[in-house]
Amino acid sequence: MSDTPTKRTSVSGGGVTVLRRRPALMLMRLVLRNAEATLELGLTKLRKQREQAETWLKQLGAERVEFGDPHFADQADGDPMAARTQRALRSALARHGQSAGAGESAKPTALQLTATGYWPIAHLSAEELLVRVDRLRFETAESGGPKEESDEPPAWASPEEQMRAVMVSMMAPFADSDKPAMLFVSRVDEEALAAAVTEAVARCRRSAEVIARTFGRPLGPPSFVSVTNNRTALHRPELMMTRQRCEGLLADTGYTLGEYEIVSDTPGAVEFHIGVNAHYDLADG
Repeated sequence: MSDTPTKRTSVSGGGVTVLRRRPALMLMRLVLRNAEATLELGLTKLRKQREQAETWLKQLGAERVEFGDPHFADQADGDPMAARTQRALRSALARHGQSAGAGESAKPTALQLTATGYWPIAHLSAEELLVRVDRLRFETAESGGPKEESDEPPAWASPEEQMRAVMVSMMAPFADSDKPAMLFVSRVDEEALAAAVTEAVARCRRSAEVIARTFGRPLGPPSFVSVTNNRTALHRPELMMTRQRCEGLLADTGYTLGEYEIVSDTPGAVEFHIGVNAHYDLADG
């Protein structure tokens, strides 16, 4: 009869290396939208809008411009929280026997597509980047955009009509969705990543050694090792929500984030948390 294998005692440790990286790429996301009487007229106008947007973005210094596919505006990916709110409001209106608005079936077909301009900015200093961003903000503000609604409230016939108007306005797309949005992508290159993992491994082993010393035994080789990149910043809920919103905006462009890339809506440096977790068998002392 064979001997029963000896069950070994193991301990685990963890180590994190924090890297701060300034953005290497700037994107400008611009939503082109129109509503014409027929689909053909809408597509024709959208092509003209596309040409104008490409010319404008290149005049602003974009190295390249990409366009998404045209689609119906009501099929666009928006803010998930806003979408849930709008669905709830529609349900509330339906329960009261009301629709979102009179004559909805007669509305013209709304179309949209997303234009994205790209600016490599890794070579810019922090001061130069701020100057570039400030200039682009000025240009986009001067270029116009969705017309602001009048602050003067309309006259309603009854409180019920006022409430219904408020609910309908909440279901409308946010005006900011039509405004140019600037996004900044920061990344960690392979050399920096390798150095960060090496440092995290050393910290991981030191944390496990503290536990091993309580048993009076040295660490053996690792039996399990994992590397993580905490891109969503779970330790800061407000930052997590901001990054999720930025990733949602980025999803409507042609850019796909790499594993060690972070998108932000500000030109400042972001933190990458490169973590290592490992299990070590305790060696015989």
